[in-house]
Amino acid sequence: MTSRQIATFEDDDYQEPKSPLAKLLSLAVMVGLVLLGTTFAANINLGGSQSIEFGQGVVQTTACSGNTQLGVLPQAKFVNSAGTGAWYFKSITVSNIPAGCQGSDFQISAYGSSSATPLALFDTSGTNVVVYDSSNGFVIGGGMSGYTVSSGSDSFTVTFTNPVATADSVYKITMQSGVHTVGVTEQCASNGQRTSGGACRVGDIGTGGGTIFYVSATPFTVSGAPCNTNCRFLEMAPKGWASISAIPNDISYNGQILAARTNADIDPTLVWSDGNFATQARSTIAVGTDIGTGYSNTQQIKNNTTLGVHDERFAFLAALSYSGNSGTSTAGQWFLPSLLELNEMCKYARGQVNDLGNTSAECSVTGTTLNAALGFSQLAIYMSSTYGLSAQGEMDGYVFDQGNNPLRGRYYASYGNRFRPARAF
Repeated sequence: MTSRQIATFEDDDYQEPKSPLAKLLSLAVMVGLVLLGTTFAANINLGGSQSIEFGQGVVQTTACSGNTQLGVLPQAKFVNSAGTGAWYFKSITVSNIPAGCQGSDFQISAYGSSSATPLALFDTSGTNVVVYDSSNGFVIGGGMSGYTVSSGSDSFTVTFTNPVATADSVYKITMQSGVHTVGVTEQCASNGQRTSGGACRVGDIGTGGGTIFYVSATPFTVSGAPCNTNCRFLEMAPKGWASISAIPNDISYNGQILAARTNADIDPTLVWSDGNFATQARSTIAVGTDIGTGYSNTQQIKNNTTLGVHDERFAFLAALSYSGNSGTSTAGQWFLPSLLELNEMCKYARGQVNDLGNTSAECSVTGTTLNAALGFSQLAIYMSSTYGLSAQGEMDGYVFDQGNNPLRGRYYASYGNRFRPARAF
C-alpha cells in the first residue's frame, strides 16, 4: 500500500514523504497512515456538528483486519476563545471493521511532519488512544479516560473531551491492532496525571498508595472529602492494608471475637455498626448508593454509633483510621464504599473490564475470574456503607466470588463481614 492510496489532498505541491513512512512501518506489527498536511482535503462538511473532515475516505488495513480495508475519517472542530480560536483534531471514525478484530485493541496516535514523538491529543499530554473491540461493542481500552467511544456494529468514533492538537499540526495518523490489555500501571500524581504524562487510568497507583478502580471523565462530588466537588478517581486500599497490630482480631456477631488474625494479607472481618439505627427500617442514615456517597455514609455511621467502649469491633473506624501507603498520611480520608462504589471495586477485582465505569452494569461471575493478587477473599461478603435497601433494614454488599449470580448479598449490621476501604481524589 502506498500513501497515495491512503489519502489525497487539494495541495498540488504535496510531496509523498519517504523516510517518516518507512520508519513508522518498521516500528509496528501493522501500521496505517493518514497523511493530513497543513491543508484540509476536498471533502468538507460544515453541517450541524460544525466540523471539518480533514482526511477523505481514507482506507487502511490492520493486523486483525487481514485484507479488509478499514475506513478512517478524522475530523477537526473549531474551538473559540476570547479574541481568537483554532481548528483542533477533535474526533476520528474507523469503519468496516471485520468480526475477526473482536478481542483486539486498536491504538491510534498522531504525529507532526518532522518528529517521531507522537503528538498530545487529549488530557493535556495523552498521546495514545486505545479502543477495545469487546464482545459488547467498542469501548475505551487500557483503563484510559479523556475521550469517549461511540460504538457501531462495525465502526467506532473516538471524540476527545478536550482536544489538544491543532489540525494543522497533525501530519500523519497511525493505527495498529494488538492483543487486548488493561494497561501498564503507573503512579498517579495529585494533579490526576501519570508519571509519563496523560490522565491517570484504572489500575494505576492512587495518591493514597492504593489501586485506582474507578475513573470519571467529569468531576464528581464527595462531600467532606479533600477533593470535594472535583473528584475524578476512586482507589482501594492495597492487599495487606490492615496490619495485625492495628486489627488483631476478626470480630463476629455482636462483637464476639471470631479468631485472632494471623495473616495481614487477608481482609479483616469486623462489625458494620451496632448504632441505634441498626436493624431499623430505612430512614435517612447512610442510605447513599451512588458514586461519591461512601464517604458521607461512613461519617453518618460514625455519628450514629456510640464510641469509646468497643471501638475495635467497627469496620467504619478501621477504614477511617487507615493512613494509606503513599508516604503521606491519608488517615480520615478512607471510607466504606457505597453500594455502587463497591460494585465498581468488585468488577475491577473480577477483571470485568468491559463494564468498568458503567455503573448500571452489576458485578458478575459470568466470564470473569477473581484476581488473587488483589487479596480479596473468596466466598466472603464485602460490606458497603449503604443501609436499609431491604425491608428488614439490612446492609448491602457483594460476594466477590461465588457460584451463582447475582453477587449482591444482604446482612445485618451487627454481623461481622469483610471489607476494603476506598478513597476519592
